[in-house]
Amino acid sequence: MPEFKNREEYERWKAEKLKQNQGKGRSGDTEKPEPDLPSSPMQTSPAPPNGLSEIGDLLTRSWELFKARIGVLLPLQLLSIAFLITSIAAFAGVGALFVLQLPAYKTPILAISLLTGFTLGMTAMFWPLAALIVAVADSSLSIREALAAGWKKLWAFFWLFSIIAYLIAGGYLLFIIPGIIFTIWFSFSQYILATENIAGMNALLKSKAYVKDRWFDVFIRFLVIWAISTGLGLVPFLGIILSFLMAPFTMIYSYLMYEDLRALNPAPFDYPKTSGEKFKWLSIATLGYIVLPLIIIAIVGAACMIPLLMLKGMNLQQIPPPQRFF
Repeated sequence: MPEFKNREEYERWKAEKLKQNQGKGRSGDTEKPEPDLPSSPMQTSPAPPNGLSEIGDLLTRSWELFKARIGVLLPLQLLSIAFLITSIAAFAGVGALFVLQLPAYKTPILAISLLTGFTLGMTAMFWPLAALIVAVADSSLSIREALAAGWKKLWAFFWLFSIIAYLIAGGYLLFIIPGIIFTIWFSFSQYILATENIAGMNALLKSKAYVKDRWFDVFIRFLVIWAISTGLGLVPFLGIILSFLMAPFTMIYSYLMYEDLRALNPAPFDYPKTSGEKFKWLSIATLGYIVLPLIIIAIVGAACMIPLLMLKGMNLQQIPPPQRFF
């Protein structure tokens, strides 16, 4: 991706890139090269002083792109859910067959079967999930092309989301606020993996660097889309369907924010990615897994000590004073 002096120059370059991609067509293409920047079917309006598109503009562009890509994004999302459900159902069926032969061990057999099916299903669903992320990032991909691209980066996405889950969960265990900060910092790491081929902790640290100095602006934009998703999910009867439809829409919305942030930090973009930097954030997240259990143990211990102390006091009161013989 070339370096730009300002956002207007970036927008002109992206419009020219889109025209070139549309002129090439699909006829005779046997192998599709990776573009420098995923194409987008709509023009963007000038950005405000903070460099990020206005919320209304983000919602409008996300809706237009969602309508244009619904035939690709929704099947990939459905396929991800189907992989999970199929795996759980298959292992539950196998477990039921074993139960017929060993009825005395019904509970452990079913528990192991469901746990195995869920674990393998969660692993398998990462393939269409990776394809979905790639399809959001590159609006020219078909379902088959997205699945092929997702397969190439399957384990990279699996590892990335494992790290994200560990860091963000550890942050929330540190009394919620660090978890919110981590969520905003690392929200764009999957798109960095999809478009810039940067994986693991490096993707998370680059996402954090992109958000630097604009954390609150990004937070407000995420807060709006989270509020919309929550509101639609509470609609009676239709809430599940609307939540399902909102998932790819939210991904498009966040990807457009990533495009803005990337344009504001053109290559070569330097960011801290030393071993010490990685260890620092992993250590902070790990602290959350240690502190909360200690607090729970302390609370439980104090709750157990109070009745013991009360009982001890009652016993002391019941002991008669020593008799005096003289």
